[in-house]
Amino acid sequence: MHLHTSLYTINVKMKNSNRYFLMHGYTGAIDIVQEKVAKFLKRGEGYNCSDGSQISQETIDLLKERGYLTYLSPTEEKNVVKKIAENIFKLNKIKNSFLFLVTYDCNFRCPYCFENEISGSGKAWSKKVVAKELVDKAYEVMLQIQPDRNRHQNNITLYGGEPLLLDNYEIVSYIVNKGIDSGYVFNAITNGYDLNYYDELLKPGKIETVQITIDGIPEVHDKRRIHSQAKNTFYNILKNVEQILRNGIKVIVRVNIDSSNINVLSKLSDLFCQRGLDKLPNFKIYSALVRGNNEAIACNAVMTRKAKEVFEISKNHLAKNATYENISRKDYTNECYDLMGQNDYVIACQDLGLKVKIKQLINSKKMAFQTEFCGAQTGMYIFDPYGDLYTCWEVVGMDEQKVGRYDNGLEIAENEILKWQGRNITTVEACSKCKYAFFCGGGCEAHALFEGKGHRASFCDSFPKVFQKVLSESYDDFSFKND
Repeated sequence: MHLHTSLYTINVKMKNSNRYFLMHGYTGAIDIVQEKVAKFLKRGEGYNCSDGSQISQETIDLLKERGYLTYLSPTEEKNVVKKIAENIFKLNKIKNSFLFLVTYDCNFRCPYCFENEISGSGKAWSKKVVAKELVDKAYEVMLQIQPDRNRHQNNITLYGGEPLLLDNYEIVSYIVNKGIDSGYVFNAITNGYDLNYYDELLKPGKIETVQITIDGIPEVHDKRRIHSQAKNTFYNILKNVEQILRNGIKVIVRVNIDSSNINVLSKLSDLFCQRGLDKLPNFKIYSALVRGNNEAIACNAVMTRKAKEVFEISKNHLAKNATYENISRKDYTNECYDLMGQNDYVIACQDLGLKVKIKQLINSKKMAFQTEFCGAQTGMYIFDPYGDLYTCWEVVGMDEQKVGRYDNGLEIAENEILKWQGRNITTVEACSKCKYAFFCGGGCEAHALFEGKGHRASFCDSFPKVFQKVLSESYDDFSFKND
């Protein structure tokens, strides 16, 4: 095989510069090069580039050393990626993580979320709360899933619906105190409205971290995050946030973004800064994109029993709430990065972790390659109030997606769990030859399912465009400049 440009070479022009970023998809190399070097590599894409007359032999040798030039065939490069990915995937599966889905019920009726139609339609199914007997079984089953307690993640997540409803206090207290006895601490994904009733549990060593959704400044948030009793919610949530921050709890605020509220991000950032929250080490805030029918479950509302019913409800609900228009991930990322260039702007962009990964490489730190998208592929288990087990919180409540039961001891459907925990970038054909695979992890498996592609399909979600945007904006982060 002649010397040629590696299939895994990423070549991106820098913003406001005639230089280029080079990155390599499996060596992890990152460099800044002159335009003539970038053009030389592009000329060599897919065919022989042994004629290096445009650049020096020294530069060619460096490009080979960094992986941008190679003698390996496409098949040989795929095999290199496969070997690296399989080893990393094994390491990533060493520890299991666990979630309690306390209830499918929620006290909010958000316009972009169809949980309101489920909860308000007279269906008692979503109202069920996990029983103490099932909590006991769940803790027993955790040790059946993985008998070595050291191979459990120490953080258990409380999820819903809305897990921290006032009416759920007794069972949440039971879950937390029983978990503490076994050495666990807790996180919660919550709308934040009833947190004032959980003061005794929201403490270090108990529920230590909460994620709360705030969708804009008060007049915008209150039209989107609507209480079932038609109450405004912004200031009640903000009061609760400030109280638990004083208690030493870590608060992560999520802002669900679509076309109707992206223009108030800057004002929301100002509001948090004026209250001094940006100065607190235990406060973080980020925005996240709301997209498509399946993304109607954007915060932590969940599915009902049948997928067909879910998507009919979702489709009809979005049609009735058409003012909440989706935007593309590319446009969302562009807008967020423009805002991030402003002084005192504190809301991070949901850029799929790219900014952090690129910074790690730029600063000569090791970056963890991503062989899968999330914990659903590596050993996450969700215990729901009906005794069902799931691996992915996007599909909880869907009978056809459960992987077992736990109400009478551990029952695992091996074929079903393999669909989730057997997926990584080596088992998805499109990913195995993609230069971005180790940065993307194959995309969300649930979203690939929702699009009808199946478990072994990729979900790219404009990842290459987002990657190039983030990389092109990263020049100022470079701690060294090389030619």
